[in-house]
Amino acid sequence: MDRAGLTIDDWLSEMCLVSAVTSDPDEPKDFQEAWHHPDLEARTKWRAAIRKQLRCMREKGVWRKIERRNVPPNRRLIGHKWVFKIKRDGIYRARLVALGYSQIPGVDYFDNFAPVVNDVTFRMIITKMMIEKWESMIIDVETAFLYGILEQEIYMKMPQGYWEVEGQQIDVEACCQLLKSVYGLVQAARQWWKRCIKQLKEWGFQVSKADPFLLYRKDENGVCIVIMYVDDILVVGDKIALEDLKNSFEKVFTVKVDSDLKAYLGCELIMDEKKHKIMDGTTKYNVKLGKQVWKICIESKIGKDTWDPRLLYSQDKRKD
Repeated sequence: MDRAGLTIDDWLSEMCLVSAVTSDPDEPKDFQEAWHHPDLEARTKWRAAIRKQLRCMREKGVWRKIERRNVPPNRRLIGHKWVFKIKRDGIYRARLVALGYSQIPGVDYFDNFAPVVNDVTFRMIITKMMIEKWESMIIDVETAFLYGILEQEIYMKMPQGYWEVEGQQIDVEACCQLLKSVYGLVQAARQWWKRCIKQLKEWGFQVSKADPFLLYRKDENGVCIVIMYVDDILVVGDKIALEDLKNSFEKVFTVKVDSDLKAYLGCELIMDEKKHKIMDGTTKYNVKLGKQVWKICIESKIGKDTWDPRLLYSQDKRKD
């Protein structure tokens, strides 16, 4: 295909596709690439991330090791893969992800939807927070999906790196029975949601009749409202009530708490309390997308007769 002859529709379609799948070139594509990374510093960090993930799964009792001959004949032994990501704060993260597409519907799982709060509810709560001058915080539950309790018997191949980390000889006849959900399972998000909702109800929260994914509590400490978007938890309300909820979470889960809403759902919410207004400024995302757009433009040899992508960055040229 002559890339110089791409129409604007073809170009935009390719731009959206590439921007969705492009990853950092420094991120390994599989376990072997991470474990044997050519750069010593990166290899050390990736190995530490792998060990941390496996240690976390062991401490939470995510699986138990069994022999393959003990797997029931009507159960499928699902596979897995490692997913590596360098986060915005420079942290190297490794996730063991089950290949959920190999699960059998009606056997390995039934309901699989993951509830999320309505976007109208989200905007309403942010507005209410500005009016009432409430505090806010984002609760990030580390490896949240690993807290979900599985309701079906699911069997998985032994994770890559398990034998290296444990310093044991490889046992080809071993596999694991999952006791808790792992990333990649079809029902993983739902099991985490059920676990979190149950815990919040035990702490006195009630489910809103207007939006079942908004929970609230009002007591002597004040008002506390929880919004759940799968494993992203936003809490707004009075300061003492928020501190009480934070302490409760820290007793049950391993969490990180951030009071800056810029990190919520990939948005950068910029609040001006003096003018009572809030803006959505996704600067980092726009810069990253702009670089990808510019790269595609160069490779596609798009000229002035089609469209100049620099118009994205120049108000003066946009008027011409």
